[in-house]
Parts: sequence; C-alpha cells; structure tokens
Amino acid sequence: MLSLICFQSLITLSQIWLLAVMSILWIIWKSRNDVKFNNFVISVQRAIGTVMAWIREGGLLIKAPMGNSILDVQILHSLHLKGIPRRSTKVIPVFWHPPIADWIKVNTDGLSKGNPSIAASGGGLRNYRGFVKGFFGLRLSIQTAFFVELKGVILEVSFAWEKGWHSL
Repeated sequence: MLSLICFQSLITLSQIWLLAVMSILWIIWKSRNDVKFNNFVISVQRAIGTVMAWIREGGLLIKAPMGNSILDVQILHSLHLKGIPRRSTKVIPVFWHPPIADWIKVNTDGLSKGNPSIAASGGGLRNYRGFVKGFFGLRLSIQTAFFVELKGVILEVSFAWEKGWHSL
C-alpha cells in the first residue's frame, strides 16, 4: 500500500510508523512485566488507547513536512495529527494546441527512476478536434532515459501508421 506513495511523502509517515512500532513493543514489554512482577493485567482496549495517545503526543514532535497525498492526510487525520504541508512547486500553465485539420498530434513521454533504471513510456494521439484516437502505457525493463523516450516515439508512430494515420 505505501509503496505506491512517492518517497517524499514517506518521511512523515515512516516516522509515525516507527513511533507506533516502538510504542507497541514498549506496551507489550511493560504489560508483561506488570503481569509477572505486579500481578496486574492491562486490558487490550487500554493498551490500544495508551499506544494511540503516545502516537498522538509523539506525532506533535515530528517537524518533517508531509506528502500532499490524500492517503497522508487520511492517516494523519485518523491519528488526530496535523501535518505540515509541503510547499507547492511552481505551477507553469501548459496549453494544448490542436494540429491542423486531418492531422494527428502525437504526444509521448518516458520516465526512469535513474539512468539507467526501471523505466516506462506512454503517450497519446489526438485529432484536430481534440478527440483521443489512441493512447498507450508501457512498462520497460531497466533502460536509459534516451532509450525510453525514443521507444515511446517509435511505438506511437508505428501505431499511427498501422491505423492509416500518415499525417502526424
């Protein structure tokens, strides 16, 4: 579940999970000692409440910014914690302009986690009215960024050619 979140959003969540695991281990150890040495048994509800209280208190000390994902907000909200929002990046508006009549516009993009690393490529084709004529997404093995971009263009041009769209 958490592997789908970008690494930056894990900074705050990993600290909270670490705090939770440490709190659980401590309450188990303390409960065992209370039973063995004091003949006192703590209820499961009280143990859970104690752990949740420690997480809330410890969470107030975490100063790392949270990720700006819905999952981060939901987890922090369920623990009654307020996250420090990450500063937004500069937003640059990008406008799509249609191709001339009876032409197809090809847009591709490739990405890799490193160079070389695990990679993927994707793209789409639109006509002059803006209607989507086709699109694709492809996971590639470990590749360089140049190969990934080139592979995306080759796949889109091949797809368009097979469909009879020769004006790209």
